[in-house]
Amino acid sequence: MVIEAYLRDLDLRDGNAPLSNFSFVDSKDHPWVQVSDVMAGLLGKFFGFVNRTPAPDLNYARSQFTDRQKRGLKMLTHLISRSVE
Repeated sequence: MVIEAYLRDLDLRDGNAPLSNFSFVDSKDHPWVQVSDVMAGLLGKFFGFVNRTPAPDLNYARSQFTDRQKRGLKMLTHLISRSVE
């Protein structure tokens, strides 16, 4: 509730238009919010690992991926690219 109150007091805008395409809900009543929380947590751990690991170590780790892990990384990369677009 602290973050909700803080954000409600901000004048969030997209150019001149106020942002109004968000809402605050209790995740216990919204299972997809729970899924989103899990995904955000996993992505946070993944990006934290990537940020603190030297490139040669990342390349080595990736070279050890199974085919399933390679497909998963490819799918994740595709989804992130689509989100950025």
